[in-house]
Parts: sequence; structure tokens; C-alpha cells
Amino acid sequence: MGCRAVDGTFVLQEWRQMKKEGFSTTVIADAQTGAAVGFIDCRDSEPVYLSLFLLDAALQGKGLGTELYRAQLRDEGKSDLSSSVSKQKK
Repeated sequence: MGCRAVDGTFVLQEWRQMKKEGFSTTVIADAQTGAAVGFIDCRDSEPVYLSLFLLDAALQGKGLGTELYRAQLRDEGKSDLSSSVSKQKK
């Protein structure tokens, strides 16, 4: 990822860069508090290219990530996804 920590500055820089490159960003918000708990950057192509998927550590490992990116594909009307994976150590 090229950074030591994911913080608001990183997310803003990533959003700006990906917007320039034709990606759209979806903010994942907590339904009760409205707080941002994740972000998805993807480009509408075939297959859909997922460049960044951030999810709060407390929500990882519960199948939520899979559910969210499948919903993103459905929203885009696509069935194929391309991505690369990098996991930040806790």
C-alpha cells in the first residue's frame, strides 16, 4: 500500500487519485452512527476493477467484506471482479 497507517489523510489522497483515474469511491457507513467504517474504490469496467477495499478491523473476518463487494458488483450490474490483495498487519 505504500503507507504505514490508514488514516483520514491517506483516504483523502487515495480518493483524489482514484477519481483522476476513473474510479468511484463508495463509503461504507455504520447504519446506527453514520460513522465511516470502510471504503471501496472500483472502476466500472469488465471485469470491475477493485483498487481499494478498506474495512474497519473490528468488522473483518465476519463475511461482511464478501457481502459488500458482491453488493457492489450487483449495483454495477456486473458479475466479474479483478483485484489484488494486500492485508495490513494489525
